[in-house]
Amino acid sequence: VMPLAGETPQEVCIFLGLKDSTRYYFILLSTDPSSDRPGIYLVKNSASTRLSALTVSSGTLKTNVWQKIRIERNIVKRTILVFTGNPAQRVMEVRDYELVMGSLGFGTMVSPARFDNINIWAPTVITE
Repeated sequence: VMPLAGETPQEVCIFLGLKDSTRYYFILLSTDPSSDRPGIYLVKNSASTRLSALTVSSGTLKTNVWQKIRIERNIVKRTILVFTGNPAQRVMEVRDYELVMGSLGFGTMVSPARFDNINIWAPTVITE
């Protein structure tokens, strides 16, 4: 991902377990190191809740620089792990039992960003 420079801090979102517009998870990463908004969120019945108990660090991004982001979502263990920059550096982790299968998505809150070289891999297929 490459957040593009702008007047306000850039925020990038990755969506997981997307069932519809009222039920999903999203990971918010920011270019602002002082922001308290980065984290893993659950949206349920259109209300978002930050699942911050196991956030390791904010995972600050840099503007106008390509950066690697890796997300590991484990349906069996009900975990989401987020890695930024160095793939071995985990910045967020959460265990949530509402985790369900669904679609993936990429986006931003109010600022432009570029996404490239997206790889999606699933070791097994689990039917719902």
